[in-house]
Amino acid sequence: MRVMPRYRLYFINPTPRHIRDIVDFESEDDVAAVHHATALADGRAMELWRGEQVVKVYDRNDPS
Repeated sequence: MRVMPRYRLYFINPTPRHIRDIVDFESEDDVAAVHHATALADGRAMELWRGEQVVKVYDRNDPS
């Protein structure tokens, strides 16, 4: 049985800079995790992490 990597998506409030919400999820790989995170985008800045590695940083209102 293959263990899928765990990801953490942080929703960031830019002023003052702090974490507003966190979503934990598992995904097959980084590409699938980015697609999942993008689907959750709501206009806030976000950071997608796998363990201690940043996978993608989304600026405010970044739809991609």
